[in-house]
Amino acid sequence: MRSFSKILGILAIPMVLLAVALPVRADWFFAHGNAATVQEDGVTNCVSIGHLGWGLDLKLKYGKTAWVQFPIPTVALENRSLSAIQLVFDMMEGSNAVIVEADLWDGGVFLKAIKGTWTGRWKTVTLNLDKKIKIYRGLNVSILLKNASKAKDLRIILQSVGAHITN
Repeated sequence: MRSFSKILGILAIPMVLLAVALPVRADWFFAHGNAATVQEDGVTNCVSIGHLGWGLDLKLKYGKTAWVQFPIPTVALENRSLSAIQLVFDMMEGSNAVIVEADLWDGGVFLKAIKGTWTGRWKTVTLNLDKKIKIYRGLNVSILLKNASKAKDLRIILQSVGAHITN
C-alpha cells in the first residue's frame, strides 16, 4: 500500500505541473463604462456626458444617435480569438433609448457589425459570434446608441462591455 501511495504521489507532481503550465482556454475581458469615450461627432448629440465610478452616464438628445467606443484590454498572445461580446447597460427612461449596433475593430481593421435592438433596465446582453475572430492589434467595441423619442432627451447608462477571448 505504501508503494502505491509513492507511485501516486510521483505521478501527481507532473500532472499538476502540466495543468499549471497549460494556457488558459477562455477568459472574459471587460472595459468599465467610465473608460468609454463618446465619438467626437456624437458629443454634440448629447445634452450631458458623465464618467462616473459606476460607468458612462449620458443624456442623448431626442432623435439623435451617438457612437461610444470601448477599448477592451486584450491579451497579447498568439492564437487568441474573440467568440462573444457582452453589453451591460441601463436605458433609464424607457424603450425609446436603444443600442442598434455593435461594431468590432482589431486596431484600425474593421471586423464585424452586429445589428439589433437592445434596450431595457439593468440589462446584460451576450452576443455570441457565428465564428471565432482572430485578434492581432487590440480590440475595440463601438456601440451605436439611438434615441427614438420624437420629443424627449433620454438618459443612458453604459456600465461595461466585455469580450470572450479563447484559444
